[in-house]
Amino acid sequence: MFAVVSKSGDFTGVVYPLLSVNVVAHHEKMGDTFALVERDIVDTAAVPPQLIDAEYDESGALISPEEPKFLYVSADFGSPTVDELWDYIRFHRDQLIAETDWTQVADVQLSDEKKKVWADYRQGLRDLPQQYENPSDVVWPTKPE
Repeated sequence: MFAVVSKSGDFTGVVYPLLSVNVVAHHEKMGDTFALVERDIVDTAAVPPQLIDAEYDESGALISPEEPKFLYVSADFGSPTVDELWDYIRFHRDQLIAETDWTQVADVQLSDEKKKVWADYRQGLRDLPQQYENPSDVVWPTKPE
C-alpha cells in the first residue's frame, strides 16, 4: 500500500493499493509524495475506509481519480521514514525507466545522438539512489523531448 504524503510531510489520509503513472503524476502536481506502507492500515477511530469516487480541486472542478483509492478517516502514520521515502523513489524511478524502454530497442526510429540522450537520462535515473544520502535532496533528471 502507498500512503500519500503532503508537501509538509503529513499523511493526507489517502492510500492506494497500487500506484500508476497517472496517480503519481496527479499527486506530484499537487506537491505530494508517497510512502510505502508495509504494515496493516488500521483506522484509529474504527471507522471503515470509504471508497472515494471523485475529488474536487481548489476551484471546485471535479478530479476523477485514475485508480480506486480509499480514505482512512483518522489513520495517523506520521511522516514517512527514510527507508519508505527511498522505496518510493526507487519505485517511481523504475516506472520512469520502464516508460522509456522503447528508446533503447534496436529498431527504434531515433538518431544515434537522440538514443544516447535517452540512454544518459535512463542512467541518471538508475544512479539516483547512489548520488544522494538524503531522499529529500533528490533532483530528478530532466526527461528528454
